[in-house]
Amino acid sequence: MGALICLSQDITRQPKTCNRQHNKQGPPTFGGPKKGGPNNSIGVSRGGKSSKCHLVVDAQGRPLALALTEGQVHDSRPARGLINKLNGLACLLGDKAYDSGKIRRLVTTKKAEAVIPSLSTRKSPAYYDKEKYKLRAIVEMTFSFFKQARRFATRYEKTARNYLSVCLICSIKSWLRF
Repeated sequence: MGALICLSQDITRQPKTCNRQHNKQGPPTFGGPKKGGPNNSIGVSRGGKSSKCHLVVDAQGRPLALALTEGQVHDSRPARGLINKLNGLACLLGDKAYDSGKIRRLVTTKKAEAVIPSLSTRKSPAYYDKEKYKLRAIVEMTFSFFKQARRFATRYEKTARNYLSVCLICSIKSWLRF
């Protein structure tokens, strides 16, 4: 999109084509509060609008828990809530985004093994089983199955409630395929 540049000799008055008042930054003066917001799980950044669906799956790729967040929210934030929902956890596989002391301590309090590779910035890298880590592809295959549904892949829904229902329908479909 192009930018509208207002040129004027008189700084106190702007042309009618500009919908701002008093030559200041901010939203247009004719609008009210912005619609949407954090309760719709739509994040806005320079790349555009985005949202994330966080999944916990079992060994067969069936979803056990899911959460929606805005696109700019780090993966480790909803992870603690998702891990707390799980019972009978034996092993937790995660990528480098989940490498934090709090998540590792939470997994060990659940008497489970954390198979999470360490970040390159960690002073003392934690051990993880590389053979078990290869099973993390099951989560990626589950997301691939979800993305076969166009509504999940492109997020046509505006509200988080409606998008969560699409995620739950995809979860039900993945449970029914076994």
